[in-house]
Amino acid sequence: MADGKGGLTRKQMLVGGGALVVGGGAAAAIAIATRDGDGEGGYPRAKVAQRGDLQVGKTVEFEYPLEGQKNMLLDMGEAVPGGVGDNSSLVAYSIVCQHMGCPVGYEEQEKHFMCPCHQTLYDPAREGYVIQGVAQRPLPRVQLEVDGDDIIAVGVEGLIFGYRDNLAPGEKVA
Repeated sequence: MADGKGGLTRKQMLVGGGALVVGGGAAAAIAIATRDGDGEGGYPRAKVAQRGDLQVGKTVEFEYPLEGQKNMLLDMGEAVPGGVGDNSSLVAYSIVCQHMGCPVGYEEQEKHFMCPCHQTLYDPAREGYVIQGVAQRPLPRVQLEVDGDDIIAVGVEGLIFGYRDNLAPGEKVA
């Protein structure tokens, strides 16, 4: 409420300023986490596998966008949101759990990723969203393109756990 003189109270100014700072920080984090590749400072284009290397339900591990950042490529065997390839069935995700950074594993029978630390389950067929558990965000998805028989990583949607910027600190993959 106003102070009766047409101005804002100190409390209103502090609350409004805090909301502005939080909103600006969130916007900056989203911009950093989703910036496009191919340009100076952007995500590298990196071949991560060949279609002939894939089997439905079996994962292929690769590092992207930095050396040491592990991800899993998976052929779901059917079209899924965000999937690429002839059947729109190829997806890839960071293996770092969004709760506390433990590495997730793929459980082929259940068709989900599971974090062994606190049992958060993620659904790769639904954009890596949490099925159950303590994590609050989906697994970061690696953006893919198919070029002939090559599967190419071109970016990351979401912020990889433990990083303020998916591309720093570290060396980009070649």
